[in-house]
Amino acid sequence: MFFLCSCGYQLQKKLSISSDLEPIYIDGDKRLTLLLSRKLTIANIEVIDSPHQASSIIKIKRKKDLDQTLTLDESGLSSQYSLTAQCLLSWKDNKLDEYIISPTYLSARRIQLKDNDNILGQYSMREKLVEQLDNELIDKALYIIKKN
Repeated sequence: MFFLCSCGYQLQKKLSISSDLEPIYIDGDKRLTLLLSRKLTIANIEVIDSPHQASSIIKIKRKKDLDQTLTLDESGLSSQYSLTAQCLLSWKDNKLDEYIISPTYLSARRIQLKDNDNILGQYSMREKLVEQLDNELIDKALYIIKKN
């Protein structure tokens, strides 16, 4: 296993997968699975709902989300925090029973200033940050899939 972390910017090329590996079943975290399935479907890659009929299986499982205080204000309240999302990605060929992508950790991170006077706004911003982190994890997963 190795750990992949980047700024999220990659040159875009058309996603193409060998027809031997299609159709693909995607298993794992519901939200990440849905996002990845949408991106693959848009790229005209066949994604199915049954692992038994799939030629290959992609697993994308959320490991954990970390919320870490980075700085405190003068009253001791958190004024800046880091939000990190991690997942484990793997892709296995069902016919050959071997990994195309061995289990690989992906990570995405955001740093946010906290406004302790606007708690409701903070919850809304956190939801947006989590959505951005999930999209970044999927972009990284697609980048690795493209390379294989």
